[in-house]
Amino acid sequence: MRRKRILLVDDEALVLEELTETFEFEGFEVTTAATGDEAAALPGIDEMDIVISDLKMPGLSGLDLFKLLKQRGDFNGSVILLSGHGAQVEHDEAIELGIYAFLSKPIDVVDLVTVVENAIEGVCSQLVQ
Repeated sequence: MRRKRILLVDDEALVLEELTETFEFEGFEVTTAATGDEAAALPGIDEMDIVISDLKMPGLSGLDLFKLLKQRGDFNGSVILLSGHGAQVEHDEAIELGIYAFLSKPIDVVDLVTVVENAIEGVCSQLVQ
């Protein structure tokens, strides 16, 4: 059985470090990127099961990264956006576009793991049907 693959995108190194440790402990194969531009250029990004991205970053935002993944058409995973800002407009647009979840920082990692596991189960059940 292959390990679940997750891409973590955040311009805050401490957030990436904490989330990497959490998801590696949960059995995920973790890839990280410090910007949306860096994430978009990664080989295999379309093969990720989950992408968790900060909303506001220099360059390509988390919402822009989600739109890019949707445009490519090869990505079948789920995207979760994290925001430390009151981003109601982006929240509404993300939900309308089909984002899996939009969560506010600071993040409770136990809750985030639950959201990720639920997203994985949903993706896997869609692929089986």
